[in-house]
Amino acid sequence: KDIHLENLEYDARALIVTMLGLSTTAAAALLTGHTLVAKSLMTVLFRAKITAKATAKQEVDKVCASEFYKRVHAAQLNEARPFFLLRGESDANRFDVLPAECAASHRPSLSGGVCAAGRQKTRLRGSRHTNPRYPTRPKDIHLENLEYDARALIVTMLGLSTTAAAALLTGHTLVAKSLMTVLFRAKITAKATAKQEVDKVCASEFYKRVHAAQLNEAEYAPLLIGGLLYLSLKGVEAPVLCTLSVVGQVWYYWLRAFVGHSHEGGIDPPPYVPGALMRYAALGMLAYNIYKTG
Repeated sequence: KDIHLENLEYDARALIVTMLGLSTTAAAALLTGHTLVAKSLMTVLFRAKITAKATAKQEVDKVCASEFYKRVHAAQLNEARPFFLLRGESDANRFDVLPAECAASHRPSLSGGVCAAGRQKTRLRGSRHTNPRYPTRPKDIHLENLEYDARALIVTMLGLSTTAAAALLTGHTLVAKSLMTVLFRAKITAKATAKQEVDKVCASEFYKRVHAAQLNEAEYAPLLIGGLLYLSLKGVEAPVLCTLSVVGQVWYYWLRAFVGHSHEGGIDPPPYVPGALMRYAALGMLAYNIYKTG
C-alpha cells in the first residue's frame, strides 16, 4: 500500500540496481579500467613491435595489413569513445562539491587559498594553498598526521587541482585541433590547392605523424577530462593523478607529432613513450579514485 504511482519509476530503478549490484560510480571505474587494459593490450601486441627500430619496414607493413591488427585496432578505437556513468546523486540525494568547512573534509582547499574553519584562517607558509591541520611549529607534528601532511605537501608542490587539470587538458585539445587545421586542413580543403598537392601533403610523414598524434590525443582527452571533472565535483583532490594526466598528454602529443618513432622519420627509442606510460598510470589512478567515491 506504500507504493504510489509517482514512485514506481524510482522503485523500479532501485530494484534493478539492487539486482545487478553495480552503482554508476563502480561502472565508471570499471569502464575506465577496461580502457586502460585495451590501450595497454594494443601497445603490447603491436605498438612496441612496429615502432621499434629493429623491426624491418616490410614486417611493419605486414603487421599493419594483417586482419588481427585491423580487428584489434578497430575494436580499440570503438572502445575509446568515452562512456561515463557518473552518479548525479548519492544515497543521501546529494551531489556535493565541497563540505561546508574545509576542516571537516580532511583535504586542502585549492580554490581560494584560505580555508574557513570557524573564524580562524590557516595558510601554508610560502604557498597560496591551505591546510587547516598543517602544523605551525615542528613540535606540533604528530605521527598520525604525517600521511596527511605529506599529501598536503604534494598538493602544494604540484599545485594542480582536478578542475585546473581538466581546464588545461581542454585547452590542450583546442591547441592540438587548431594546429591540425592551421598546418594541413586549411590547405588541403582549399579549392585553390591542386589534387596532386593534396595527395603529396597527405602522403607526407609529417602529416601522418601529426594526424596520428592528434587522433591519439582525442582518444584520451574526453576520458581524462570527464573523470577529472567528476572528481572535482566530488571534492576529491588527486595532485599526482592531475600532474600525470596533463604532463603525459602534453609529452605524448608534441613528441609524437614533431619527432615520432624511427618508422615515421623519428628516432629510436621513441621519445614519447614516457608520456604514454604517464597516461596509463593516470587512467589506473582515475579508475581507483572514481571507485573510491562510490
